[in-house]
Amino acid sequence: MRCFRGSLVWQTVKGETYLVRSYYDQRGIRRQKSEGKRTPETKKMKTDWEQARVATKERYEAIDTVMARQAAIAARRKSLRN
Repeated sequence: MRCFRGSLVWQTVKGETYLVRSYYDQRGIRRQKSEGKRTPETKKMKTDWEQARVATKERYEAIDTVMARQAAIAARRKSLRN
């Protein structure tokens, strides 16, 4: 989920609203990058990003559940062989 790290938020600066990507880099330093002024394109960018982030999280959780189940089965089989 690295591509969905951090957040996309609206920030108002001097009366203008901007879409800002906020995240922490590998050294733990907070970084912010402006994606542009509030426009239909940046609104769509934020909506698409949020939807993709939710879908990725749900997929990750589903895979994690399957892997945990498979690990439990493998551990059980291993204990029965001994």
